[in-house]
Amino acid sequence: MKIFLFGLSLLISALCSAAQQTITLYAYHDAPPFVIDSKAGKGLNFDFFNTLKNHAPADIRFEYQFITRPELNKRLAAGLPTIALWANPVWFKDTQQEKYLWSRALFSDKDVVIARKGSSLLYHQPSDLNGLTVGTRTGYYYAGVSELMSENKIQRMDVSNDKANIEQLIRGDVDAIIISKSSFFYYAKLLKVISSTAIVGQPHSSYKRHLLISRHYQAQEQAINDILLKLSKDENWRFRLTIYGLQELWGSESQALDFTTAQ
Repeated sequence: MKIFLFGLSLLISALCSAAQQTITLYAYHDAPPFVIDSKAGKGLNFDFFNTLKNHAPADIRFEYQFITRPELNKRLAAGLPTIALWANPVWFKDTQQEKYLWSRALFSDKDVVIARKGSSLLYHQPSDLNGLTVGTRTGYYYAGVSELMSENKIQRMDVSNDKANIEQLIRGDVDAIIISKSSFFYYAKLLKVISSTAIVGQPHSSYKRHLLISRHYQAQEQAINDILLKLSKDENWRFRLTIYGLQELWGSESQALDFTTAQ
């Protein structure tokens, strides 16, 4: 009898696994608040993944995988099934929403221009950076600024992460950097450079973050958006957004996408 029950449980487990679809969530942001400690699983990426798993229907199983932005670009160019966290249509040149599907907005964020204290730079528009060397992230697109960099009006200095970007500013290797506000404050405190740096002028961009969903998952799009909607009632998720200093967007009926900039 025990053998029969054990075999039955294995069969049920196998059938359930066969009925489930595994969907990998690709994260390409490795700076706070998205990743604080990858080994310990601390950061918004992990909080979001774990919360999403708790609300997933029985036929969907989510997996998490980190890839760099250049790797993500190659994956999309190859036409592979992909769902990317914290994306915006502008960054993937899809303002018409024709190449990919886009989830409801998850939260608002902004990118800012940072310079050393005492700098005369005051940012209002991309051309304000003409003639300067600006620190940026490898593989990232900055609307308005990237175009001027391609024309050699702005010198681009790429690094692999936000911490390195702030460090090259402090060393004087660049005149300014572009970075998300939340990441800047985290690293400025960690590196003890808050008193020696400053946000100069207006934000380079204010934007909403979404899930980029390749059209391979068109049949699952509604289910994914339904799961995201459930998060609006998850007190733990709302709390996590608050402690990361991110503005919630849940509850808004408007699904308009904010086509500004950043990554």
